Amino acid sequence: NATNREQFSTRKQKNIDVTETYKIDIANDDGYSQICEHLGIEKVCFEVLENKNLLVEGECDKKYLTEIGRYFGLEVPNIEVLNGADNAIKFLEFYESYYKNNQIKPKIKVVLDNDLKGREIFQKIINKLYHNIKVDCVLLQNYNNTANIHLTNNNTNNEIEDFIYPELICFLVNVILSKKGMRLINSDTICKNIQTKAFNAKGILALCEYEKNLNNPDIGDEISFVSSGNNTNRLKEGLAGLFNL
Repeated sequence: NATNREQFSTRKQKNIDVTETYKIDIANDDGYSQICEHLGIEKVCFEVLENKNLLVEGECDKKYLTEIGRYFGLEVPNIEVLNGADNAIKFLEFYESYYKNNQIKPKIKVVLDNDLKGREIFQKIINKLYHNIKVDCVLLQNYNNTANIHLTNNNTNNEIEDFIYPELICFLVNVILSKKGMRLINSDTICKNIQTKAFNAKGILALCEYEKNLNNPDIGDEISFVSSGNNTNRLKEGLAGLFNL
């Protein structure tokens, strides 16, 4: 890399342009990016990961975490979507193989739902040793950091929506209900009940589902926030799509 500056020349008795060069180590985490930035060119990246990466279960997780990061002015890392917790092991095995002869070891944080499947995969990951990548794994906490994250005797079912303030989730749910012509849920009631043990473990969407059906006994079953079907997955994606801070 090079910098230019003016310097007075005693021999020539005038200012002259001086070019100084210095070495950038392109083997480190930021060297290549610095060179591209200096030259004003786009990075040609043949790596499958960046230095810091998040692996998340689904597109909803990516959207929520990206928006939260931007809102708080945080540098949002590269986020890769697993399309299901079951794929986490395969992804990590691929990265472990891919970076076998690479000088840089990417940092990977795997973010899993705090549910039965998430805890199962979490246990497998923390019990495995990776040599070519730096792996950390976490179970999602809820918004007030009180979820049970023990791997045994745990019936918690918390997803990315539980990591978000309940007032925001209620707002998004009510946008959907309004579009469906349904009666809205009461945010104050939800926020009060979600702090109780009975509802806390089941998660915010289960509580919203209960309140939605309670307020719409005749048409509440037209949509569901908690089933395992494709319609519910699309509904969750719709909620995440509205999450524009």
